[in-house]
Amino acid sequence: MEVAHATAWEVNLQTHEVLFSDTDLSSHFATMSHEQAITLVHPDDRDQLNQVAQTAIRTQGAFQIEHRVSTLA
Repeated sequence: MEVAHATAWEVNLQTHEVLFSDTDLSSHFATMSHEQAITLVHPDDRDQLNQVAQTAIRTQGAFQIEHRVSTLA
C-alpha cells in the first residue's frame, strides 16, 4: 500500500497560473497553467473539482477538496 501525498495549490484567476506548495509536485513544476494542472487530476475527480472551484470563485471563497492525482509520466 502506498501512502498518499498531500499538496496545496492555488490558481491566480487573472493569469490562470497555478502555484504549488513546497511538495513533490513543486519539484516537478514551478508553475503551470490551470489547464495543465487539471490534466494531473484523476479523470473521475475532475468534475467535482471543477464544481467546487466554480462555487469558490462565485462566492469569492476558498475551498478544500481531496482528489486523486494521475501518475506522472
